[in-house]
Amino acid sequence: MSVIEDLEYVRVYEDAGYYCIEDKIASRYPLIGRSSTKTFYTMIFDWVELPNGDPYIARACYPKEIPKRIILQTARTWNEKWAKKISEVQMIAQTLAPQTTVEQPTEATVSELEESLRRIREYLSQLR
Repeated sequence: MSVIEDLEYVRVYEDAGYYCIEDKIASRYPLIGRSSTKTFYTMIFDWVELPNGDPYIARACYPKEIPKRIILQTARTWNEKWAKKISEVQMIAQTLAPQTTVEQPTEATVSELEESLRRIREYLSQLR
């Protein structure tokens, strides 16, 4: 394995005739399966299960016949999506931070906010 580019949330490397893009965050979760395409190029995808139960591609391997610049652009797109998602989560967390208000929230609203904050904290702890 030879690393080509190591971004904040994504790593690109060469391995056995493939260029692989690995999601650094998703690859922490248990592997639930592998799939591949049977089109012009054979591409391999490793799937993991996120804490909410959703399947997610943690690694994609593309044959070296695909130009490296396309693979690198794809990896940068993956990285940008994570950066945007993390930024959004941080903005939501700041918005949901306790603020002094004149109006007392209902018990249901407090429960919803606590659940949202718990999910955000769990998500952020997984990013570290």
